[in-house]
Amino acid sequence: MKKEKFYLIISLMVVLLGGIIFYINGQEALRVKKNAQKDELIFCLSSKNIKFYGSSDCSNCKAQKDILGEKFSGIDYVECKKENGIAKICLDNKINTVPVWSFPSGLGIKKKLSSCQECVKKLKKIKCNDYCYEASRGEFRVVGTISLEKLVELSGCVANKNN
Repeated sequence: MKKEKFYLIISLMVVLLGGIIFYINGQEALRVKKNAQKDELIFCLSSKNIKFYGSSDCSNCKAQKDILGEKFSGIDYVECKKENGIAKICLDNKINTVPVWSFPSGLGIKKKLSSCQECVKKLKKIKCNDYCYEASRGEFRVVGTISLEKLVELSGCVANKNN
């Protein structure tokens, strides 16, 4: 009887340990897959000349950086904050609020979002739940923090499902 209990306890410990190892390995594989998908997305955003305008003191900009994690360094980022005001590149591009994603007009953003004017008409305010765009000199600007899924949708970048 004592031997049976001993073997039962050992068996349970082995199964529990195996489950823990399986879970840890699965989590690591998932993290590696997500990083590979982020790498692909960042490369695609850069190749399509998609820019992110932000500011080092903007909480929503920080939230966007957190969504992209360590991969954010691969984004075409424009810092709009300067010691004495707004950076010239942001002034020249008429960026007066951040965060702003700038998509070249050929990507079809207009088909996927409401214009800011439409958002104002519908909701009586500029920001709307499904984002809004402003057309400006051959580009579409989307104001706000965008999820990875929405970035994929808007940019047309597709993560490789085989990773």
